[in-house]
Amino acid sequence: MRARSLKPGFFKNEYLAELGPYAQLLFEGLWCLADREGKLEDRPKRIKAEVFPYYDPEPDVETLLCKLQEAGFISRYSVNGFKLIKVLNFTKHQSPHSTEKPSIYPDPPQNSEGLSLINESASVNSRKHNALTPDLLTPDSLATSPKGEVVAGPAAPSADASLQETVGEASAEAVLDGGNGTPKRKFGPANLVEIWNSLGCRPLVSELTDERRKKVHLRIRKRGDPAWWRQLFEKVKELNKPWLTFDFLIRNDTNSLKVLEGAYDHDFRDRRPELPEWKKQLLRDGSIRH
Repeated sequence: MRARSLKPGFFKNEYLAELGPYAQLLFEGLWCLADREGKLEDRPKRIKAEVFPYYDPEPDVETLLCKLQEAGFISRYSVNGFKLIKVLNFTKHQSPHSTEKPSIYPDPPQNSEGLSLINESASVNSRKHNALTPDLLTPDSLATSPKGEVVAGPAAPSADASLQETVGEASAEAVLDGGNGTPKRKFGPANLVEIWNSLGCRPLVSELTDERRKKVHLRIRKRGDPAWWRQLFEKVKELNKPWLTFDFLIRNDTNSLKVLEGAYDHDFRDRRPELPEWKKQLLRDGSIRH
């Protein structure tokens, strides 16, 4: 394992924190196991032995790796049947020692040929996003191929170019199955904004910022049904409350649910206290000002 840098922002990353303390610790461990480009072999049992030698995490390492992939912190892929992990944005947060050897592992292929994502049945298909994920982890025990050879794979662009292309994209998109063998379509942050604007909700969302993308990603991980969001937005438009904004609804997992439950149907912000009759008379006479 290699020594890596740990920035204070790691502890304040709310998207990583939502995955739980074991996922946070595993993520740190992957930094130390990966090579200088943030790549390592996808071998959950061996990773467990390196990162959790004295106890069993809950859930297990395989499940934790799936969660990290779904949240967009790592990419799990295979090249010519060889399973690998890439820690996304690794080089942005780590500075490996100059003596570390170059990576022997290929990058994830951009096209579908030769690329077999692990856990294809997962409900969320993560994309690379600008999360706090280091890229410089050189493995002592995990940096060799089964035959000790350099792993050959299809040509792929450099890590920096690959990451740069994905900056500003949705951090994740829920994959919805049309059923009956119909093609799958993706439902992501841009689709959610489209529903909001198409219904004429106010104020309109003019820009899908990175912060909004991250928050929407977290919301649609739990509720990926476009019909649910359309129902929510239709009620928001009906209520016509200026503080029921798009940002208010995606701030957390409860605001939108409260709207559908009717918690804001008669909100205190819509009520003004009734004035006593004597004060109303004084107002009419002009003796006092309201």
